[in-house]
Amino acid sequence: MKKIIHIYCLTIATVFLISSASYGQLTGDTTKVYKEKRLHREGGSRFCQTEKSIGLVPEIQGIKNLFFGLGLSRANFTHGEGGGNGYGTTVSLEFNPFDKIIAPKLNVWATGYIFFLGGNIGLNGIYYISNDMSNFVLRPEIGLGFIKVYLNYGYNLFLDNSISGLSKHTLTLSYYHTIYPWKRKK
Repeated sequence: MKKIIHIYCLTIATVFLISSASYGQLTGDTTKVYKEKRLHREGGSRFCQTEKSIGLVPEIQGIKNLFFGLGLSRANFTHGEGGGNGYGTTVSLEFNPFDKIIAPKLNVWATGYIFFLGGNIGLNGIYYISNDMSNFVLRPEIGLGFIKVYLNYGYNLFLDNSISGLSKHTLTLSYYHTIYPWKRKK
């Protein structure tokens, strides 16, 4: 048992030293080294890195009804040694190819994580359109997230039921992919 604990401690120390050296922690000039690697990041140390960006958000959503979506999002993320958080807004379009339903969506969300454990909350406004019928839905969401990957459970609050067959319960799997990083103006 002692041998396993020693190997574990040695592995953690080695990972820490390698990651410290790669971010310039041992050289002293962390901001310069880090900014050369990733120009869209504002922080230099691995203890506090920030990102303000626009990203694409592909998603798969549904339990009974399967929707595919693609969104454009504006987000702020902060990452540190053992965790991070983020928040943003997303404008997206969902499509159900089987029932021919189109749904423009506006989403406000926030996320946070510690090591490998993370959470995500959000509120969606969705306008389902099918043939000549439409339905507006508010959907609060809560789920699991890690950095930029999210799995959420949502409950649809229908204002009317003009489009039949839409489920009240839904799962959404989405990913935030940075496409345009904002640089801080000095």
